[in-house]
Parts: sequence; C-alpha cells; structure tokens
Amino acid sequence: MKGSDKDEEWTYVGEWAVEEPHVLKGMEGDKGLVIKNAAAHHAISAKFEKPVDNKDKTLVVQYEVKLQSTSFSQSQLNYAELC
Repeated sequence: MKGSDKDEEWTYVGEWAVEEPHVLKGMEGDKGLVIKNAAAHHAISAKFEKPVDNKDKTLVVQYEVKLQSTSFSQSQLNYAELC
C-alpha cells in the first residue's frame, strides 16, 4: 500500500502463470492461472466485449481456488468482484 491514510493505493505485484495444477489435478491438459509468489497481492480482470444482459435470467459466476503449495495460507482472502 502506498500513500497516506486518505490516499490509499494498493499495488498488485503478484506474478501469474498458466499451467496444469500439480495438486488436485483435474482433467488431463486442464490449465489454469497459478500465482507464483505467496506474499503478494494478485489481481486479474477483463472487460466483456459488450454488456451482459441477464434481465429475467439467472446469472451464475463460478470460480475455483486450488492451493498448489503449503506456503500459501488457506486463510488468504480469495474472492471474485463484479463491477
């Protein structure tokens, strides 16, 4: 975090890789985002090409977290944010 209490800015410096999990493997060839450093803030985002219109429909957002190392604390905060 940088700046004063009034002017907080989080810095996301974590590194990612796309690879197969080595713990709790899924389907053969199934790859995912893997964080490469435990003591860092990580974030990833993408915009939809066009707005999602789910009027009168159910919107399901799903993600999965698989810890790949005992150095990553199970108490770390993992969440998805929709804006």
